[in-house]
Amino acid sequence: MACYRSEAIVLRTWDLGEADKALTLYTKDEGKIRAAGRGARRMRSRLLAVCQPFVHGRYLFFRGRGMDSLAQGELINSYRQLREELDRMAAAAYLAELVDVLVEERDPQEELFRLLLDSFDFMVEHGPTDLLLRFFELQLMNLLGYRPRLADCAVCGTRQYVDPQFSAVKGGLLCGSCAREDPAALKISPGAWESLRCLLEGRITLVGRLRPSPTVASELGKVLRQYVDYRLARPLKSLEFLQTLQR
Repeated sequence: MACYRSEAIVLRTWDLGEADKALTLYTKDEGKIRAAGRGARRMRSRLLAVCQPFVHGRYLFFRGRGMDSLAQGELINSYRQLREELDRMAAAAYLAELVDVLVEERDPQEELFRLLLDSFDFMVEHGPTDLLLRFFELQLMNLLGYRPRLADCAVCGTRQYVDPQFSAVKGGLLCGSCAREDPAALKISPGAWESLRCLLEGRITLVGRLRPSPTVASELGKVLRQYVDYRLARPLKSLEFLQTLQR
């Protein structure tokens, strides 16, 4: 049976049988995989610590037909704060579920792996800010090939904007004329437009420096919610809980 090693982040876990645990992980070298940790729910199991949600570790896997088997694990970062503090847990679960739902199996992207790690690190240090979630949503869409057009109209290509709007269906900004083709397009202010461009082009350190007004922050939330939801095959279980906490 072939084996492989990789760094990985645990996206989610669920019980399997009487003592086993099933995991969805995003690995640095193999992309998203599913694996079974045999006996991982036993208190003395050597796999117990590395089979927790949001853990970052080094793992040894054996390839299987439907699900791989987890043979060994070495903890790099437990991200304990993301499991013990409710607001951090809700936000981390949302980011993990986004990756789980939107990313195909066995499609490795090291940039995506690093984005998730950097977001977890930021969350531990600064908390689960709304702007961090917007940054992650936008960067994830970009890495998956859904980069929104923000420099010109996504339909006609003009850069002469009067009353611009944002369309999830058309994939970016629309001029006032083309916006008539999409009744669901959202009006966007110059401040929100510029914030989107900064978040798309910038690094995660920008999240700690950018200070959008409450109005702009609300616009960003609505625009990216629509943009992400348009690509989802099903509603996210974690989103309702996150929104309940935010309210």
